Amino acid sequence: MMGIPKHGGIAAAYRLASRSFPNRKIEVKGHSAKVTPIPGYEKAVDKNPYISYNCLRVINETSILIANGTHFDQIYKRINSGASAFNAITHVLAEMGPEQDTYKTSRIAGFASQAWLLLGIITEKGLVVKSFHPKAGMGYYVATYQKTDPMKNLVKNFDARSADDVARLVHEGHNFKRFSHAIATTAALICGRRIEISSFP
Repeated sequence: MMGIPKHGGIAAAYRLASRSFPNRKIEVKGHSAKVTPIPGYEKAVDKNPYISYNCLRVINETSILIANGTHFDQIYKRINSGASAFNAITHVLAEMGPEQDTYKTSRIAGFASQAWLLLGIITEKGLVVKSFHPKAGMGYYVATYQKTDPMKNLVKNFDARSADDVARLVHEGHNFKRFSHAIATTAALICGRRIEISSFP
């Protein structure tokens, strides 16, 4: 989910949910966050290297990149090399397709700045990437639960004064609690020169 809180700034969040690999957490370090196994389950990465990945990063202190898998690094590399976020997300999602797991899990990526938001998702049915100007007090999201159009998946009266507020909202708010198998949520909030990243629980 990403959007513009009523009190200003830009916010983005990633909610980790899984049926197959629940023994994971989200670690926040500096201006980024990463999905990793919890203590005692580190060897799970040997069986499936795709269960640990970067999922959120603040870029140039002005924008936020989020994604739900190893495609995060590919998108970030392209943006860091000068590609637009739209081209980077579109090309990487199209090239990689849905994850090659039992559930053909959709790959999701998003990019948030003060001027515009971008959300992309690729499923077995195809690719959807939308770029749009956000409205204050509105949040937008896509999800692996067949929620592919951010203009139809809205969080109205969206407000947050901290990254922790955003993470809690996306993890257990009424728009999201119906989505099962939640593990953890990370969120970033940029408001002026203040940058916060948090995870919940």
